[in-house]
Amino acid sequence: MKLYESLQGLGIAGLVLYPVYSPTLSDQASARMHSPERLTEFALALIANIVLVALVSMLLWLWLRRTFLNSWIRACLPAFYISVAAELLYMHRTQTVSTAIFAVSFGSSLCVVAVVYSVWPRARAAVNMVCGRICFGFGVFAILVILQLTALACWKPFPNIVDKSLASARTSPGHPRVVWILMDELSYNQVFAERAEGLNLPNFDALAQTSTVFSHIVPATNSTQTAVPSIMTGHLVETDRYTLTNHYLIAEHGQSLRAFPAADTPFALAKSKGWSTGIVGWFNPYCSMLDPYIDQCYWTIQTHFPAGFIVGDSFWRNFGDAWARYWLAINPKQNERALAYIAEVYKNLSGHAESILAQDQLDFVFIHLPVPHPPGFYDRHTGQFDSTGRTSYVDNLALADKALGQMLAILQASPRWANTSVLVCGDHSWRVSLWRTGRHWTREDETASHAGVFDTRPLVMVHRAGQTSPVTVDAAIPLIQTHDMLDQLILGDTPDSHPPSY
Repeated sequence: MKLYESLQGLGIAGLVLYPVYSPTLSDQASARMHSPERLTEFALALIANIVLVALVSMLLWLWLRRTFLNSWIRACLPAFYISVAAELLYMHRTQTVSTAIFAVSFGSSLCVVAVVYSVWPRARAAVNMVCGRICFGFGVFAILVILQLTALACWKPFPNIVDKSLASARTSPGHPRVVWILMDELSYNQVFAERAEGLNLPNFDALAQTSTVFSHIVPATNSTQTAVPSIMTGHLVETDRYTLTNHYLIAEHGQSLRAFPAADTPFALAKSKGWSTGIVGWFNPYCSMLDPYIDQCYWTIQTHFPAGFIVGDSFWRNFGDAWARYWLAINPKQNERALAYIAEVYKNLSGHAESILAQDQLDFVFIHLPVPHPPGFYDRHTGQFDSTGRTSYVDNLALADKALGQMLAILQASPRWANTSVLVCGDHSWRVSLWRTGRHWTREDETASHAGVFDTRPLVMVHRAGQTSPVTVDAAIPLIQTHDMLDQLILGDTPDSHPPSY
C-alpha cells in the first residue's frame, strides 16, 4: 500500500472527525483547559476512531480501484470534499451541525462538477489531482492530531478543588463582605428593559430596589473565555491559551501572550487586606488561574458541543460519541442526554455555591453559574429541569432568578448581611445571532428576541452594604470597569445619598 494512499485515508478520517477533535486541540477553543478531569479516555477513543476510519477508507479505496465504480467515486470526490468543508464552516460559525447543509452542498457541488467535466473533459484529471493533494495534506494534519491527542492522553489537570483551612479566619459580623455573582449570558435587556411576556423575575426586581443598576454596559467580548479574564484584570483580553503544563496565558490587543496577571485581580487585593476568598465557578479553570489568592475553590464544566462528549465518560462511550454529530440528526436521545447532563452540572454548581456562601468566614466570594446560558434545560412553568429541548433562554432566565433568590436568602440570613455588598453581572449578553441558527432555538426565543435582534448590553447591578434605595446609571460604562467596582467595594468605598461614580 502506497504512502500516498495511506495518507489519503488518514485525510478522510481527519475530515470526518474534525468536529470532535477541533474543540479539544484548537488553540482558540482550548477546550482542554475546560476540563476538571483527565481526558485520557477521550483522547484514546478519538485516536482509535481516526485509525479505524483511516483503515476502512484505505481498504474501501483499494477495493473500489478494482471495480467499475472507481471512476464514478473519483468523479464524486470533489463534491464530497466541498460539502464537508461547507458543513465544517457552518458548524464553526453556529456550534451545531446540519445534514441539510451537507446534502444541499453535495448536490449542488455534484451538479457543478458534472457541468465542468462535460464542458471541459481535461479538467477531470486536474480536479482529481488537486483533491488528492488536499486529502494528502489532511492526512499529514491527522498525524499531527494523533500526536497532540497522545500528549492530551498523558495530560494531568490542575486540581479543580482548593480547600485551605479557615480556622484562623474568624471574621466578626462587622467586617465588610463582598459577593460577586456572575451569571453567564445575562442580558440587561431581557431582565429589565424588554422582559418576555409572562416572565416573572421577583428576585432580580427585589434586589434592584436596593441596588445601583447600570443600563448601558458596553461588553468586553462575546466569549466567556476572554470576557471573564477581562473583567478580572480590568484589561481587554483578546486571546488566551492554556498549556498542557497548566499555565494560563492571555494577550491583550496587539500584544504577545503572557502569564495571567492574577496579582491584578480583586482576589489579590482582598488577600492583601487579610481577607479570606472563595470561588465556585463554571467553564474557566479558576483554581489554577488564581491559585495564590484563593482559600476555597471549586469549578467544573458541562458537555462540549457540537461533538457532544461528556467529561468523565468511559473509553467506549467516548468511542461512540465521536459520531454524535451524525447521531444527533438520527437519534434525539443523544441531545437529551447532553441536556440532562447540563442540568446535573448546574445542580452540582448551585449546591457548591450555596455551601460556600454559608461560610461566614469567607470575606470575598465569587460565584459563576451557567445560567441563563442556552440551551434551555429548565421549564419555568413546572419548576422542573427539562431535557426535551423544547425550553428556552427565557426559561433559563427564570432559573437564574430562582438561583439568585436562593443565594440572597443565605446571605440575608447571615449576621454579616448588613455589611455585605453584592455585585451581580453577566459576562456578555444573550448572543441571539449565535443561537438562532442552531438546533436549540425555540419559538419563544424568536419572540423574546424580537426575531433575532441582538441587544449587546450585559446586566450589571451593585448592592452596596446598607443601600436601601434604587439608583440607575444610564451612562455608557465598559464592562471591564466591573474590576474597579469590585476594588472599590473591597477598599471600603461606602454608599451615600448620591449616585456612586465609577
